[in-house]
Amino acid sequence: MAAKPYFKFYFGDYLADTMHLSTREHGAYLLLIAAYFHTQSPLPDDNKRLSNIVKVSPKVWGQMRLTLSKMFVIKDGFWYHNIIEKELKGESGK
Repeated sequence: MAAKPYFKFYFGDYLADTMHLSTREHGAYLLLIAAYFHTQSPLPDDNKRLSNIVKVSPKVWGQMRLTLSKMFVIKDGFWYHNIIEKELKGESGK
């Protein structure tokens, strides 16, 4: 199945969940969920790959990893995102 070209983005929900993030962390979080949606699969729990996705050095990634990891469920070596999973399964909607 081809990737869907978009997903619904609820700004109020996003802001409610992310107001604690720095500007850099917002950008990183959006790149992570974009990569997840684009590949239609969870992200590998690999610091080098994750730092590449968010376009920062491994050192900078190390500084933001803990904060961003709380936005995902990490299990079996992958980062899962509940909202993106629902979108991929066609279960989104308000």
